Amino acid sequence: MHTRDILKKGENPDRITVLPAWEETGYFSETDRAALRLTEATTCVPDGHVSNEDYDAAADVLTADQISALGGTEIPRTTRCGWRCRGLVELL
Repeated sequence: MHTRDILKKGENPDRITVLPAWEETGYFSETDRAALRLTEATTCVPDGHVSNEDYDAAADVLTADQISALGGTEIPRTTRCGWRCRGLVELL
C-alpha cells in the first residue's frame, strides 16, 4: 500500500514517519510489531528462509488469516526461499 492510500484510510502520519524505526518506537502494538517483524523476515531472507523464531513470534500474536494476508504479495516471490514448508502448511 502506498503512503497516500494509507493516509486516506486514516493512518497516523507519525506512524508512517517512524516506520523504518518501528522496533525503537512506542507507536506500534504487539500485533503491529508481529506483522512488521514477519514482513521484514519474509523480505530479508539472507539465510534462505524465515526463521522458526520469527514465524513462531508472529503465530503467537497473529491468526493464520492475518499471517496469510501479510504474505499476499510476498509469498509467490519468496515461496522457494522465504517461507518454510511448516508455515505454508499451517496457513493452508
